[in-house]
Amino acid sequence: MDKISVIIPYMQESRLLSKTIESILGQHSFDVAGSCEILVVNAAKQDLGALCAQHSFIKEISCDTDRTEQAIAAGLSKADGAWTAVFNCGDTVSDRYFADLRDALRAFPDVPFSVCKAFCVNPALLQTKPSVLNGAWFN
Repeated sequence: MDKISVIIPYMQESRLLSKTIESILGQHSFDVAGSCEILVVNAAKQDLGALCAQHSFIKEISCDTDRTEQAIAAGLSKADGAWTAVFNCGDTVSDRYFADLRDALRAFPDVPFSVCKAFCVNPALLQTKPSVLNGAWFN
């Protein structure tokens, strides 16, 4: 499976950011370090050096905004994964989230997006392919 870029806009919720990162790192049956890049878009202007130093696949992107959508756009501009997942601070996922997503993407390789608790998009396919949502096809 291609790499997933996980974008987390960090506006001011330091306690919640840790909760989200821990949830992502707690995956079973999925190699987060080898299959993901986590992009923390720092709009809070707080020091995230210690957090990013813990794992080479967690990267900080500085962004001067107070709008979540602009922080997400900044993350998208730096993402280099084939797929993108956006999480808000405080979001958590099951310990099989990425394994289940990987399995769904393998089963439906031409689908441009998957909607679960997070939204994953393959930008290259957005305009050209139908999509699958909860097992049903939509054109």
